[in-house]
Amino acid sequence: MSSKRLDSLSAYCREGLRLRVQCSCGHTVLLDPATLLKRCQRKGGSHLVAKIVPRMKCSTCGARPIDYGPA
Repeated sequence: MSSKRLDSLSAYCREGLRLRVQCSCGHTVLLDPATLLKRCQRKGGSHLVAKIVPRMKCSTCGARPIDYGPA
C-alpha cells in the first residue's frame, strides 16, 4: 500500500476526495476541490492546501479553521 501526498487541490481531485475543513466551534464543511481549484486559477492564487485553508473563515462564527484533511 502506498501513501498519497495530498498537498494540493489537484491531488484531491485526482484521488476523488473532498476537502474537510473544521472550525473550533464544531462546524465542519466538505468542500469540492475542483471548485476551489478553478477559483484559485481565476484569482491567480496558490493551489496548495496548506496556503488556502488558513485564509478561510467559518461561516458560523468567523474563526479560522483548526483542522483539515480528506473526507
